[in-house]
Amino acid sequence: MPWKVGRGTKLHQKARVPHWVKNDSVYAKECLRGLLQTDGSIYEDRDYRMVNFTNHCQYLAEDVFFLLQEAGFQPTISKTLSKSGNYKYCVRVARDTDILIRTIKLHKT
Repeated sequence: MPWKVGRGTKLHQKARVPHWVKNDSVYAKECLRGLLQTDGSIYEDRDYRMVNFTNHCQYLAEDVFFLLQEAGFQPTISKTLSKSGNYKYCVRVARDTDILIRTIKLHKT
């Protein structure tokens, strides 16, 4: 990703998933796992397991949404105004989450 440590936030640097990653299912799966491990969560709501990816960078959220769709899942995306005055994007998978977790080998503690 074109994001460098010490040069500002992912939002400031407009971080994106490179096209060559999006176009390769193996790299896309690995990238998706990495993004969900760092900026994602697994939680239960009313006895349903869900996976979330939350970030302030719209481009990155849209890329995660795309990667999930390409992997065969049905994500949703929402945008809310955060306390800092920036928008926060949330990509959520509410169906087949156990399959997603197994497919990308997601581990959250």
